[in-house]
Amino acid sequence: MPRRKQARRTSVRDIQAILRLTHEQGLSVREVSERLKISKTTVSTYLLRAREAGLSCWPL
Repeated sequence: MPRRKQARRTSVRDIQAILRLTHEQGLSVREVSERLKISKTTVSTYLLRAREAGLSCWPL
């Protein structure tokens, strides 16, 4: 049975960068994921979590 690749935890710095790149620079989910070398799903998840937590305004 093949071993699954262990997922790396998203650092606080990456989460801050996701929010900064999205809000300050207006990058798309795809552009942010390419720049930070993380999946589009991860970027989307953290943007959704921020929105749900009421963090839609920038800067924080």
